[in-house]
Order: sequence, then C-alpha cells, then structure tokens
Amino acid sequence: MEINNPIFIGITILFIVVVLIITRRKKDKFKDGSKIANTKYVRSSKYYKRILRKYKLLTALLILVISLVLIVCSLLGARVQKVYEENKTLYNRDIEICLDVSGSMNTQNKMIVDEFRKVVEGLHGDRFGITVFNASAITLVPLTSDYKYVDRVLDTVSRSLKAQIDGDYKSDKYI
Repeated sequence: MEINNPIFIGITILFIVVVLIITRRKKDKFKDGSKIANTKYVRSSKYYKRILRKYKLLTALLILVISLVLIVCSLLGARVQKVYEENKTLYNRDIEICLDVSGSMNTQNKMIVDEFRKVVEGLHGDRFGITVFNASAITLVPLTSDYKYVDRVLDTVSRSLKAQIDGDYKSDKYI
C-alpha cells in the first residue's frame, strides 16, 4: 500500500486531538441562564430517564457516524493505493472475422466459424472480433482478448448457422 498524500492523515489526527481537547474541558463557572432548584425530582422521573437514554444513544450514534465519515474522508484524501506491475503479454495482433450471413454463404460460414474456433483456442495474447453483415454490418464481438466470450459467441453463431442449413427456422437456435 502506498499513500500519496500522508498529510491528510496527519491533519485528521490533529483535528481529532483538538476536538477532544475542546470537548473535554470542564467549565466550572456557571454562565448565563438561571439556576433551578430541586431538579432531583425531575431527574428521578421515568420520562426524563427515558429521554436522557435516547439522547445519549443518539449522541453516541452521531459521534460514531461522524468518526466513520472522518476516517473515510481522510483515507480518500490521502489517496491510499496499491501499486503492482502486471506483465500481460500482448502480441498486438488483431484478428477480425467478417461473415456474410446471406443464405447462400451459410455452409462456408459454418466451416469458417469452426476453423476460427480452433484458431482462438490456439492463440493467446491476441485480440479477436466478429462482425456479421448482409445489408448492414453488425459487430457481435468488438476486439477483445476475452477468449471465453469469443468462444461462446462463436458457439452461438455455429448453432445458428447449423439451424439455417438444416432449415430449422422455428428453433430457438435460429438467430
């Protein structure tokens, strides 16, 4: 882990210390207002005790939330990050297959797709893409190195072409 701006953590710690010093200071002198006699009767009532418990619970919850927000903001400001080096070998080849999906090309396309699946299995580090066209071009797979995804799409295209060759137009395999 690396911290880009450690000063944020220092500022946060300083802020917490200052707040604790200010809030912990005892005020011995009574300032402003008027003193009330016989408050022991009020303090002994059930209603006052219930309200006081609720007040203390909500105060503790508020302090907890503010503390969590302060810690998260401090870490975000410090920009804590993990540095690592990834050695991914890319051969910088882009292989794009373009298929004419008009009905007269189905048999040839099926053979091309089956051969392309073998190519995808054999190469690593290259990017593959699939585009089909008839009246307009549709990109099925943009250039990617996700071989599982390319294989799934090629499997779907192969099943679709087989369904078209067999004349199975009502099957769910026909795309």
